[in-house]
Amino acid sequence: MKRIFLIVALAFGMAIHSAQAQEKIRVGQGSISLQSGLMHIGKDRGLFAKYGLVTETIYIPGGSTNIQVLISGNLDLSQLSGAPGVAANLEGADIVYFAGLLDKLNYQLVTRPDIKSVEQLKGKKFGVSRYGSSADFGMRAMLKRVGGAHRRHQVRQHRRHGRQCSLRHRSREAQAERHRRLG
Repeated sequence: MKRIFLIVALAFGMAIHSAQAQEKIRVGQGSISLQSGLMHIGKDRGLFAKYGLVTETIYIPGGSTNIQVLISGNLDLSQLSGAPGVAANLEGADIVYFAGLLDKLNYQLVTRPDIKSVEQLKGKKFGVSRYGSSADFGMRAMLKRVGGAHRRHQVRQHRRHGRQCSLRHRSREAQAERHRRLG
């Protein structure tokens, strides 16, 4: 009888210990894309559980908004691209990047069909997801690279569908979009 009680007590104690060993972390996800899918793959494959972590993934659209929530302490970690965190770090935020997936911007400049050359974009209006986002940084970097001084352009933030509609309805001439291929 003592032996059975001891086995049951040990099993119960181990169950309590393993339940206590699971640390819950809140993870921010800034976009719905192949790159940000890695958090879900890691969770589905049991990589977080293997190291005693239980993840709660929270979708917060846009890197600049995501970084604000991270700085506020409401997230434990976040998966996002470089520009928002670097900008926050330059302003004094305590942000640390410990892994990187891509070593270049994964954006392309999308224009209306009637825009045939870079010269036609000078002084025009552009759409980005959010000011300070990777899309904003990428669009400005692309314009600078092709010789367009971004100070002459009007940049407006819109949600994804709003940016697409603004291209169709000619209220914007171009926008930065995440490239469909990885790398």
